[in-house]
Formats: sequence, structure tokens, C-alpha cells
Amino acid sequence: MSQMMDSDAQYTQCLQDLSLASRILAHHGIVDGFGHVSCRDPRSPKEHFLLSRNLAPALVQPEDIVTWRISDAEPADPNSPRGFLERCIHSEIYRRFEDVEAVVHFHSLDIIPFGLSPIPFKAVYHMASFLGSESAPIFDISDSFGPTTDMLIRNTTHGAALASSFSPLFDVIPNTAAGAHARPRCHTHRGVS
Repeated sequence: MSQMMDSDAQYTQCLQDLSLASRILAHHGIVDGFGHVSCRDPRSPKEHFLLSRNLAPALVQPEDIVTWRISDAEPADPNSPRGFLERCIHSEIYRRFEDVEAVVHFHSLDIIPFGLSPIPFKAVYHMASFLGSESAPIFDISDSFGPTTDMLIRNTTHGAALASSFSPLFDVIPNTAAGAHARPRCHTHRGVS
């Protein structure tokens, strides 16, 4: 019984943390009106993830978080509110990488130009060393789905193609309070019209 209560408390805390993360990322301009952050559902981390309904990130509250299935990016509750089409990015990254605990999808005006240039995106000074020594791969949706795509990762097939461009290698960032956190290397997504 106490284990169930612990799970419920952990889930409640996760809803609060995820909604707060969404608002913090929006406040600092990391995610725009269409960006979003998700995390694995602590009650069933191999089957479900948590992501807000289709709502601007600055407005997300705990009651806006929906449980989604990793297997098909559909809501666990069919009566859930409408979600982001790009939730397939999240589901397919969670499916491919079991160690990934959270995903942030955003449209950074600072990063987009690197997806359009033939010049490799790589670290050139010590504050960017978290990028690693290899240049980040560029995913061009038209390479996988042709030049007439609308550039939107709108289904699990598109999401799987994007997830396959991520490296299976992880950097480990030491954290004295919680051991170590695994995170995937930085990647850029590019759409070409």
C-alpha cells in the first residue's frame, strides 16, 4: 500500500515539475509558443510518457499534463484533450533510448541556421564542450520522405526516422546531489521545403 502511495506522490510531483519546467523554459525563451517538454511517466516509464495537451508552454499547469503511450504516441485515455502532433518525436526517442528520461522540442532561432548550412555544427570553445568532439548530425525530413513534406514530424514513422539520427552514445554530467544524469548528444532537426 505504501508503495502505491509513493508512486502516486511521485506522479503528482512529476506533474508539478513538468508543468513548472514548461513555464521556466518558456520564460527564458528556450521554448517558443510551440515548444514542449516531456518526461517518462514514473508509474510506467517503459510504456508511457507525460506531455501537456496542445497548449502554449507558458500556460501549462499540472492539470494540463496528459499520459501518452510510447508505443504509438496516442493518449492512454481516449478522452484526453488534443495533443501536439510532434508528440511522435517524444514517443520515438523514448522508444529508441530507454535511458532518456526527458525530451524538449523547440524551435531555436539560434540553432536553425546550423541545420541549413553545410558547415558542421561543432564546439569551438570550452563552454560548448558538452556538444562533444563530433559534429551534431542534421536530420533533413526530405531525405526520408521526399521534397513535398510539410517538414512536420506528425506521425511515428517520421518520429522514428528522426530518432534514428540520434547517437546511441551519451555524455554523463556529474551531479553531486543525484549521482549522474545521462543525456543524448545535441542534435539538430532540419526541415527543407
